[in-house]
Amino acid sequence: MLTSQHPQRRLSSAALRIISIFFCLVLAAAGMICIAENGFVPPAAAQGTTAPAALVSPPEVPPPPEAKPDIPLEQRQRLNCYESMFGECTAESIQAIIDQAGTTPTAIGLSYNYSKISKTVTIPSGADIMFMSDGWEPELVRDHGFTDSMIEVKEGARLVLGSGGADSQTVKILNKTGKFNTETSSPTIRVEGELVVNTAEITGARGLSGAHVGAITGIGQKALITLNKGAKVSDNHRAQDSGSTQNGAGNIAVSDGAVLVMNDGEVSHGKGSDQNNGYGEAGGIGAYTGARVYINGGEIKFNSGWAGGIIGFSWPWNLAEAQANKDSHRNFIQINGGEISYNNSGFSGGGVLAFGNTVVEMNGGKISSNNSANGGGVGTFDDYVSGANGSYAEESSTGKDSGLSPEEWSKLSPAAFVMKGGEVVDNTATRTGGGVNVVSNQVHLLGGNISENKAWQQGGGVYVSTKSYTAHLSNALVSENEATRKHPGADQSAAIGGGLWVCPTGTIKMYVNEGGAIIDNTAESYGADIAHDNLGRVSALELWLSNRILGGGDAMYFRDGGKSWDRYNTDSPDSQIEEIFKNRTLQERGLKTVAVADVKGSAQKAAKLTISENKAPRGGGIGSNGGVVFGHGDEDVTDLEVLKAWANADDTPYTGEKPESISLQLMHGDHKVGDPVKVTPDEKGDWKYTFANLPEVKEGEPPYSVKELAVDGFETLVSEPVRSAAGRTQLVVNAKRPNLSIEKSWEGQGDDKLPESIKVDVLQTVDCKTETYKQVELTAQNEWKTELKDVPRFLDGKEVSYSVKESDVPGYTPTYATIERTADKFIARLTNTRDSTELKVKKVWIGQDAVEIDPAVAKGRLPEEVTVHVVQAVNGKEADYGDSIKLNADNKWSATVRDLPTHVDGKEAQYSVREDKVEGFKTDYTSFGDAFTVVNKAEPTFLEVTKKWEDVTGDLPQEVTVHVVQTVDGKQTDYGDPLKLSAENDWHAKVENLPQFVNGKPVTYSVREDAVDGYTSKVSGEGPEFTVTNRPDTPPTPLTTGVSVDKQWLDADGNVLDADAAATMPEVTVHVVQTVDGKSVDYGDPIALNADNNWSAEVDGLPASVDGKEATYSVREDAVDGYTSKVSGEGPEFTVTNRPDTPPSTPPSTPPSTPPSTPPSTPPSTPPTTTSSTPVPPTPSQSGRGGGLALTGSSVLPVLALGALLTALGSTLVAMMRRRS
Repeated sequence: MLTSQHPQRRLSSAALRIISIFFCLVLAAAGMICIAENGFVPPAAAQGTTAPAALVSPPEVPPPPEAKPDIPLEQRQRLNCYESMFGECTAESIQAIIDQAGTTPTAIGLSYNYSKISKTVTIPSGADIMFMSDGWEPELVRDHGFTDSMIEVKEGARLVLGSGGADSQTVKILNKTGKFNTETSSPTIRVEGELVVNTAEITGARGLSGAHVGAITGIGQKALITLNKGAKVSDNHRAQDSGSTQNGAGNIAVSDGAVLVMNDGEVSHGKGSDQNNGYGEAGGIGAYTGARVYINGGEIKFNSGWAGGIIGFSWPWNLAEAQANKDSHRNFIQINGGEISYNNSGFSGGGVLAFGNTVVEMNGGKISSNNSANGGGVGTFDDYVSGANGSYAEESSTGKDSGLSPEEWSKLSPAAFVMKGGEVVDNTATRTGGGVNVVSNQVHLLGGNISENKAWQQGGGVYVSTKSYTAHLSNALVSENEATRKHPGADQSAAIGGGLWVCPTGTIKMYVNEGGAIIDNTAESYGADIAHDNLGRVSALELWLSNRILGGGDAMYFRDGGKSWDRYNTDSPDSQIEEIFKNRTLQERGLKTVAVADVKGSAQKAAKLTISENKAPRGGGIGSNGGVVFGHGDEDVTDLEVLKAWANADDTPYTGEKPESISLQLMHGDHKVGDPVKVTPDEKGDWKYTFANLPEVKEGEPPYSVKELAVDGFETLVSEPVRSAAGRTQLVVNAKRPNLSIEKSWEGQGDDKLPESIKVDVLQTVDCKTETYKQVELTAQNEWKTELKDVPRFLDGKEVSYSVKESDVPGYTPTYATIERTADKFIARLTNTRDSTELKVKKVWIGQDAVEIDPAVAKGRLPEEVTVHVVQAVNGKEADYGDSIKLNADNKWSATVRDLPTHVDGKEAQYSVREDKVEGFKTDYTSFGDAFTVVNKAEPTFLEVTKKWEDVTGDLPQEVTVHVVQTVDGKQTDYGDPLKLSAENDWHAKVENLPQFVNGKPVTYSVREDAVDGYTSKVSGEGPEFTVTNRPDTPPTPLTTGVSVDKQWLDADGNVLDADAAATMPEVTVHVVQTVDGKSVDYGDPIALNADNNWSAEVDGLPASVDGKEATYSVREDAVDGYTSKVSGEGPEFTVTNRPDTPPSTPPSTPPSTPPSTPPSTPPSTPPTTTSSTPVPPTPSQSGRGGGLALTGSSVLPVLALGALLTALGSTLVAMMRRRS
């Protein structure tokens, strides 16, 4: 795939396609095959190859075991071993609580006073116990004379020392009584299960002895010891008798598969046995026979012994033992963090010693300021051979005695130190290996920093002891080291090999792949970078030096003093060594490595291991009596072939004039490798060049590539390197610089006024970074177009892509077409389209209660449609825009208006809506963005009611009550308070603020009146004005009746008297009798019957019913003296017959009264006339009762006389009857 110089930057697909064609044409001539657009492979190598492995593979450290899940304090039961804070915790009381706890996780609070431990406290299998303080620092003190372990943690048990909280106090476990330490051979804590040390201190042990014993001793594959923040294991000593005390550690010892994990805390001031002869003894931490140690943090300091800070010790005594225990007795120590400092060793490894079947891996952390005779920081010893006393000659030891080769023995007893990271700094060795002392074939220095270390004989940074051993370094930069003898204790015989010194038995191999660079070192005598001397033996140094150093750059080696050579001088051009040092020798002379600054920069960038600022008389950086290998074999080198093509701006082949030569710069990532090389076409006119013997690039590293120096009139494009028969092949394409044309057009402007000019920025994008290249101005005068001459296609070997961006034109949106390429130009087209927006309007109806009204439900109560106008506001002026909008049920009361210009003559236009007035509704508007809602809220209505009285002649009621009736969804209810109508309010009322809709449903209103006695009410009007008319109750004709009554007079014989005789009869009174529900009462006024009304009368207007019950009528006559009255007829016509009572046999003695002898002097005003045959109804009185029938004036006196006569006669008859009875 073709790219610009930056591997992530892709060309346009058109450029890739065209340039790939160039590539394939060139490759075909070279016998290669194009594969799609992804590159090419040689025909015979299409299956790929596998890079060879390193000569010696470093051993791997297994991961640490998983600890049991931590149980926090709050989840443990709390038990105290004291009754008061000053009480004493004895071993017996603590043991009793532990036994009581069983398998329940328990925290035991210890007392303030120190508690004497006179017997071993055992944490049994299954128990999970925490010793903690309750606000003070409790002390568990070994009782005087007690020499067994103070605490034992059995397999399957766990003991936690200290709660580890921020306010946790330290639990102290002391091996002393008062100020005197107690001598004991037993560990303070023996661990077969799990021990977690949080805030606790274990100190003061003295006289520890026995193999694999420390103050804390972990034994067996189930043993796990974890140190966390607050842990302190300090000032514990082994017995100082190397004859009886070996293979142990003062502070912590783990063995037989036990594991120590140090996350934090301190292991300090421990002391192993005799520093000179106490084999396997360490002051700090010892790992034995299959133990594992993981240092993740904390400090290991001020420890001393045969080894200082940490020792891994597994010493097979013979081949059989080594083979049998190869796996089971291998110790692993992994350093990931923390600091190992100020420790002292009598043998080797002031900081760390890997002895025998041990692997130490360093990924981080710091080993600093430690001291030893050999290996001030790190020591290794595999026991294949050893050094003779007083010389550096090899003496056979266990490994060589077994008959195995050094490499075969290293598989059984690796004594490995694998450094992948971290620092080994400022350590000191009085003899060899200030930083790292190599007596092993499994020392792999792959990464990290080894600096500022000192050795006063050989190898300030690293030392390889004898010819049987080889140190393996990868990606190493050996720089700024010094060969010096200025220290008073230093060997004063020479100061040679500032970077690397090798004796007659040593060898150096520096390969290209993952190799090294020995550069910029100094030496007082000779060989600033590399030196050799015989040192008691006459033998030359075998050298294998690649012509390329770390980073792939070219290095030149110059003579730098020694036997018959002058020191390097930049003014002595003849001092350069012309031949490449492969299988060549160097004897008692020195070399200076010279490389240009870019090559040094590449080496520094590629370096993962730095060996710098170390000092020693021989080999300031590295000293060796054995082998030193940088990287791995030259079979892993590769070549980079560069093929060149020429192209037009549109990537078609360029056939014009070309320069005589070009210059190519080799790059490793962003770093230059060597100087540029000049390339000319061959006899066939092809442009090609090969960079040979480059180190193979590993996964994750930047590839090799080339940059072309500028070619006038052309720009450069470089492909990604791809595999080929030559190794890697890269294509360089030179393209002519194009012109850049910019053309602008307008769309949709209509009658809108265009700007006079616009600014357009021409943008360059290189390596994903975009900057303004130039700014141009387009106007109507230049027809909105312009052209830039000879714009660059590439900058610093990276492709330039172009784009344009115009300054804002209010009301228009630009669109940019893809850059068009022709043979000599790029064309950028942009189009301005007038901006438009849209407006959405929706109609919502709501009632006074703010509940939305469904137009379908309220049909007939809402208008069929409304009219809405779009309002355009420009520069503060508003006007209706476009046609009005009709909203109705057909468009669901909503509409969208599109293509509204956002600007008018360059000024921003805003839009809103306005609705024509809708009667009965109040209009409001809401908006969200371009969506408007026209809300019509129903206005309240009113109701008026007027009282009207008709046909009323008397007084009116004082007031009447009228109710407003609301009808919703067919249901009627009274609404509001009743209305009181009276003369005071002119029998009129008005009710306002009546809602037209309730819960979205339409409302109608009417009125009703409470009943008014004697009146009939009638409501008229359909609203909002109503009239309530009241008329007096008038019984209808079918609801009234009448009676007629006739009077007959009979004589004693029963004969009807004629008119003349009847005229002499007295006037009688007759009553109308009303019967309702069986009860009879007189009704109305009495009726007078006499001759004047022809003894006849009619009564009309009698109610046919009373209170809904039928009323019947009859008549009765007041008694007439001397006559018996009989009523006949069933109605409505009645006859009252009067017959004289039977006269007595003897007439009365007293005559009836005599009428006055003198008639009235004044005759009646009106002479008697014939009685009318038409009955006269009774005339109602003011009280409503009817009066009697009128008597004529001429009939009064005869009636009075006759009455007096009859009265007398009646009295006589009554008396006679009484006497008879």
